[in-house]
Amino acid sequence: MRVFDGLNFGLLLGLAAIGLSLIFGTTALPNFAQGEMVTFGALAALMFVVIGVPVWLAFPPPWLSLAVLAGHSTLECLDNCVAVAWASFR
Repeated sequence: MRVFDGLNFGLLLGLAAIGLSLIFGTTALPNFAQGEMVTFGALAALMFVVIGVPVWLAFPPPWLSLAVLAGHSTLECLDNCVAVAWASFR
């Protein structure tokens, strides 16, 4: 069981590192919010597992909630950028 837990944790860290490397490689900006998203997803999945939801059903709700949060923040940022650009043309 410890070997499985260690491999699982290592794969989670590897996945987070690949995502961080991908974002940094394409934008040349470090994205420190990615660690927060990984932590939120892991804790949400753990919460579902602790209350008795099977593991394979515990992962889609955090994915969906993170997608909604990320989409909302992206749309909010775009809305602010458009508002600033529109104000500068007046």
